[in-house]
Amino acid sequence: MTAEEVECWRFLERSSSPDRSGQLAGAAVEIVSDLASGFACSSFRPMSTLQEIEAAILRLPESDRLHLADTLLGSLPLPPAAHEPDEIIAEALRRDAELESGRVQPLSEEQFWAGVRRPRG
Repeated sequence: MTAEEVECWRFLERSSSPDRSGQLAGAAVEIVSDLASGFACSSFRPMSTLQEIEAAILRLPESDRLHLADTLLGSLPLPPAAHEPDEIIAEALRRDAELESGRVQPLSEEQFWAGVRRPRG
């Protein structure tokens, strides 16, 4: 094995973490398979930009994207503690009154999900 191939394996080892069952998932399995079948390590380079990483993630199967989303969300700090219960109730009552008065219009389920899926920039 060449020094370049050794470095390629080391990169793969550092950048791949097993899923909950202890197995390498998705793209990592493909890379291992490619390396084992004579893949030219010189054509392999780590992703360097957020756009490249995002594009690669979006090509993953849904189950791998869900696993990645769960891992990323778990790595974030918890949101600030909820306000006092009285403040929460008061806010809910204020929003309900706005809906009842017609001052604001409710979103349909379709509008809600379209907003959730809208790209953030």
